[in-house]
Amino acid sequence: MTNTSDKQLIKKFLRNELSKDEKAAFTARKEDTSFLEALENEMIAIQSRQELKKKLQGIGADHKTQQNTTPKRFAPLGIAASVILLLGTIFFFNQGINNQELFEEHYSSYPNIYTQKGTSDDDKTLFEKTMILYDAKQYKLAQQNFETINSERELTDGEHFYYGITLLELNTPKAALVQFKNITDTSSPLYKDTQWYLALTYIKENDVDKAKVVLTELQDIVGKKKQEEIKTILNQL
Repeated sequence: MTNTSDKQLIKKFLRNELSKDEKAAFTARKEDTSFLEALENEMIAIQSRQELKKKLQGIGADHKTQQNTTPKRFAPLGIAASVILLLGTIFFFNQGINNQELFEEHYSSYPNIYTQKGTSDDDKTLFEKTMILYDAKQYKLAQQNFETINSERELTDGEHFYYGITLLELNTPKAALVQFKNITDTSSPLYKDTQWYLALTYIKENDVDKAKVVLTELQDIVGKKKQEEIKTILNQL
């Protein structure tokens, strides 16, 4: 059975996070069939998770047959087959995931922190009504409301922030960048979150250099868990 250190080594390899010493340790196991079988199982697990993600995202009817197919296992591993598998795996994973996939892996919409429950519709501001649309994922209507608010007055940081995410949900990242860039006050409660979405938007736009700059600066002001996520992204860019 693969021990904990082996499992960690495999996971770090598949995330392209091996150090120089760990790469040497990984290469040294190229003829260890139990180690390579564990690698194979983790690859299958990744494939299964990807298929599940596609189903949840509703990719479309054309993929249903393929998505419902159980991932095919590799043939039993002899030493020669192990080497081939290892080399093939290295080739495949060294390609890395593309920027769109990286964006989708780390992106999720931000929860609504503004709308007050129990307030009658007549008493709600247009922004609060817009956030109800945001919660209902009626992003096109929410966008129209944001445009109305912006035509009447300057948007607040919160409005810029949620307008930007609304635009991301509508797959208009260039417009989203404009909104996020309007939040420049480092003391703003939404500044860190804005920088996170700004970096993800740059990734979606394939502007890797700007994404790296934002993520590197953000890494110094966020908590440990977010630092680890940023480190993983930086290694994949």
